[in-house]
Amino acid sequence: MPEFLPFVRSWFDATFTEATPPQRDGWDAIASGRDTLIVAPTGSGKTLASFLWALDHLHRLGLERRLEDRVYVVYISPLRALNNDIEKNLRAPLAGIRAAAEAQGLDLPEVRVAVRTGDTLAAQRQAMTRRPPHILITTPESLYILLTSAGFRPALSRARFVIVDEVHALLGSKRGAHLALSLERLQALVQEAGEPRPQRIGCSATVRPVEEALAFVTGATAREPVIVDAGFSRDLDVAVVSPVDDFLTATSDTVWDATLQQVAELVQAHRTTLVFAQSRRSAERLARDLNDRIVDGRVAAHHGSLSRRARLEAENRLKDGQLKALVATSSLELGIDVGAIDLVVQLQSPRNVAAALQRVGRAGHALSRVSKGRIVVTKGEELVEAAAVVRSIHERTLDRMTMLNAPLDVLAQQIVAAVAAESIETDALWKRFINAAPYRTLTRETFREVVRSVAEPLPHEVKGVAPRVLWDQVNDRLHARRGTRFLALTSGGTIQDAGLYDVYVAETDLKVGTLDEEFVTESLPGDVFLLGSNAWKIQKVRADRVLVEDAHGMSPTIPFWKGEHPSRSFDLGLAVGRLRRDAAGRVDDPDFADWAQRECGLEPRAAAALRAWLVKAGEVLDGVPDDQGIVVESFADEMGGRHAMIHSVFGMRINGAWGMALKEKVRRAYGLVAEAAHVDDGLLLSFAPGQIPPTSPERLATLVTPEEVDDLLGRALIGSPLFGTRFRHAAVRSLFIPRTYKGQRTPAYLMRLKADALLEAVGGLPDFPVVAETLRECFEDALDVPRLKRILTRLHDGEMWTRHVDTPLPSPFVYPLLLAWDWAYLDAGHAEERRSDAVSM
Repeated sequence: MPEFLPFVRSWFDATFTEATPPQRDGWDAIASGRDTLIVAPTGSGKTLASFLWALDHLHRLGLERRLEDRVYVVYISPLRALNNDIEKNLRAPLAGIRAAAEAQGLDLPEVRVAVRTGDTLAAQRQAMTRRPPHILITTPESLYILLTSAGFRPALSRARFVIVDEVHALLGSKRGAHLALSLERLQALVQEAGEPRPQRIGCSATVRPVEEALAFVTGATAREPVIVDAGFSRDLDVAVVSPVDDFLTATSDTVWDATLQQVAELVQAHRTTLVFAQSRRSAERLARDLNDRIVDGRVAAHHGSLSRRARLEAENRLKDGQLKALVATSSLELGIDVGAIDLVVQLQSPRNVAAALQRVGRAGHALSRVSKGRIVVTKGEELVEAAAVVRSIHERTLDRMTMLNAPLDVLAQQIVAAVAAESIETDALWKRFINAAPYRTLTRETFREVVRSVAEPLPHEVKGVAPRVLWDQVNDRLHARRGTRFLALTSGGTIQDAGLYDVYVAETDLKVGTLDEEFVTESLPGDVFLLGSNAWKIQKVRADRVLVEDAHGMSPTIPFWKGEHPSRSFDLGLAVGRLRRDAAGRVDDPDFADWAQRECGLEPRAAAALRAWLVKAGEVLDGVPDDQGIVVESFADEMGGRHAMIHSVFGMRINGAWGMALKEKVRRAYGLVAEAAHVDDGLLLSFAPGQIPPTSPERLATLVTPEEVDDLLGRALIGSPLFGTRFRHAAVRSLFIPRTYKGQRTPAYLMRLKADALLEAVGGLPDFPVVAETLRECFEDALDVPRLKRILTRLHDGEMWTRHVDTPLPSPFVYPLLLAWDWAYLDAGHAEERRSDAVSM
């Protein structure tokens, strides 16, 4: 361990028995001045590992009377609530270290800590500017604002340490790319002030490839970077639980009732339980139904559409033992302190291995305790996926994460913000930004195209969008225009406005949460809905908010929020295929249940349900689709329409791209209009009555060649809802569409109108940065075109097997796509409509 100050070491020895491995190894690396990434599970002391050497440094300055009113440590976390926890958790060691110093007769100045996020009050922000904290705790978005604001930049100009927490939650997103550019802006600000480059420290849950996470944190100017990897150091007890013995014969009502009973029994058998649901809607419903089933109730919902006050109240109630269980979405996946958790229940598959590890790791929350988790599945294909998740955990195999490849909308925004803060040479800014790992391949030519898009007038058809910066091409320098800083400050960030309405209790300033715009437009005054495990009655709908009152026990509907259903990762798709292949070869073995428990953590009923699912698939599909082959199932509906289902395990991003390419190929080559739909386990191509499919079903899998995918999808995407939505989001991020209008949030309908006008003007210019970025995002983020082409190559080269089966009725394995939604999470009326639609097939 490094040579800490005596009173710092004294405090640590009096507080802890010993240092954890991430702390011990992390302190050595950080004390040597090297950029460091600490990879460790929840409860391993990562926060103290990243902070303690910085705290020691601040107290050394205090002893020498050199501690100034400026920021020395910048801590960045993606979650506001986590920042508040970090502040509270820092106050204890700071007080303890101060007391230990006083016990040794030393008088130390106070080391000040402050949180700056979107929740920080204006008075607190002003006080922070007048007298900056020594340790600044913030979010990526607030760091961007501080770097762009004239008032706070001097306080950041001598930062010594930069700590990025929850790296795994940022790595593969535009938010992460945005932060990577902000880190380069911060580094340039410090170095221009004559100070040394700040030391960068990252903290992450288990992540692969860890080298990518390190590069994300450190950038190209890394200082002898080092990885401290203790990612799988927790003992885990993870099992898969099935509510029924056979999903293929059980009705949806039976499955849901049995699922509720299963979760209720698990909750009642433990002191505190954290339940993860896949959507806000299902979290609300599950919390409601569990309260009806558990004797003493005490179950609440927690998700991002609840107000901060409501979430904090739920967290504190769980921590204080007032709740038996808390049903959350990914809102509690990161390290927010909710006290000791005995059990984590994951309802339905978590869809990727890293999320499962992170969520189960919330139980126990100490390296010495076993983290106990149970995955409760609700359908057969989900059972296979959950089994593959647990098997991957046993094998210590994670989904691979990749950084986005130079997203141009984020780049445009950061160019405008950087120029708002200082005039700069164009090439100097390019050289600064390519130090950020997501932009390491960005060419000078592409960078200058993005500069041109924000510096030159748009086509005259686009009204109200003036150039964002001034480009002096004689001297090749960029300068701010009037309004540049205001635009960057009020419209920055990457988190997309989803068209949400705030919900307030009438005649008060008490915010309850948010509702989806579409749900609000379908609601009327007097309607009752559930939010935060409470029933609310709509009193009035205004332009930007919904006013409600307590419904006093009236029966509520459950709101919906769009875009909530995560898709299976590609690596998990491969794991699902491999498990199907291995398990299908063992279904006749007498020790199948023992193998399933040992290999995949399946409890007896889950093992029986898996065997039944595999046997039925083998019988109906003449083989189980896996990572080495696919099955094409064809059938007709009662109206004479023909349908072909390609059973493919590779996830929605690949199956969606495949379906879109097939639909375009059929239209272009044969003049037929087919409908395509997809889920994680396949894609469905449907032809109207009277249309004859252009090829035999068995040849459908190879109808599209890998060489023509880009062209087919390029044509199919332009004009599609996917492209239109992604274009609008990219235009907002690029600052072509401001997030504010006349002092208020720009309404969603006005954003759509502005985006439509911009698309009409530039849509035919594939090199225009917003268009190019939208295409990249569709090809690589929304869909997975590169991997689709590799799969098609394997099919055409005969490296994957294909089979065809013609069924008189759609097999049970087509049902998830025909229904397009899980019956258990719909209101009864909607469920009946879905059943009727399915029967007509």
